[in-house]
Amino acid sequence: MIISKSCVRKLIKKSQNPLFFYDNDLDGFCSFILLKRVFGKGVGFIQKTVSSSAMLKKINENSPDLIVILDIPSVPKGFFDSLEKSEITILYIDHHKINFDEIPSFVNYYNPLLIDKKEIPVTEIIFELFGNKQDSWISLIGCVSDRFLPDYYSSFLKEFPDLGIKTKDAFTLLYESEFGKIIQMLDSTLRGSIKRVAHLEEFMIGVKSPYDILKQDNKNKFIFDSFLEIDKIYQKLLEKARANLDKSSKVLFFEYSGKKGISSVLANRLIYEFPDKFIFVFRITSDKVLFSARGKNIKKIFEEVSEELGGVVGGGHDDAIGGRISLHCFGVFKEKLLDFVTNQ
Repeated sequence: MIISKSCVRKLIKKSQNPLFFYDNDLDGFCSFILLKRVFGKGVGFIQKTVSSSAMLKKINENSPDLIVILDIPSVPKGFFDSLEKSEITILYIDHHKINFDEIPSFVNYYNPLLIDKKEIPVTEIIFELFGNKQDSWISLIGCVSDRFLPDYYSSFLKEFPDLGIKTKDAFTLLYESEFGKIIQMLDSTLRGSIKRVAHLEEFMIGVKSPYDILKQDNKNKFIFDSFLEIDKIYQKLLEKARANLDKSSKVLFFEYSGKKGISSVLANRLIYEFPDKFIFVFRITSDKVLFSARGKNIKKIFEEVSEELGGVVGGGHDDAIGGRISLHCFGVFKEKLLDFVTNQ
């Protein structure tokens, strides 16, 4: 059922042992960190691959009285079915455009899109509900990573003038400032092992200011190590993508392979550099293609192109989506997509 802000507050404040499942990006991560810094209770688990069995295992191990799902755009039906007769309360905080009919009535669902049509990151939702003023810079990390610049950025700029720049655009801040470098460093760390993510959780729960991240020492060395590892791959692929650009085409396709998935990072940078194009970044694996796409109304375009194709799954926001494609229909998908965009 759809619930109000006051219900969200009551459920989290009342819980003695909450269990948090958050999406594998900085919006989901910072949402959890803000809650942990405010309440100091519960444990969190990043969902690099959303799996009912893995989530249920964590529930059995931790015996929570409240399950909080943060920023996960699609939760398997089997997960909810397994908990329908449970006495554990479920709170789902989201900001994606989804089919609400798929959310069971026993799940407490909060999404500003369904209440006041406001599309804001989950980090911003949590900060509005519970955030301490001194944690606004952490909220800003999650928001900017999701291409949203909140009103309190002006206050941040006054407090940390050397970290920010005068801008009204989130991605300009991300790619042209020292604060943006912090965001990219944390994003790189989040793409590491579960053990490294747990280390990052511990670090961010106790961190005092953004300078604690930017100035290298023994405590944050693992963040710098992660950034250097990912950035080396990222810069190489980014140059290849730029070289692959057809200036006469409305679409930029870029394909790569490898164990490190950085499709969303590449897609974000490319749409920043080429805002008038449709960006598709594909990571080829042994049995499927994972992708991130950016562009005006890209979600609607994707839905129309993939409607009659089996083996294509994706979703997200109006101008930013992600998903997966079966290898057998990858070629057909690209042909249909290019044809559709070219003939718009």
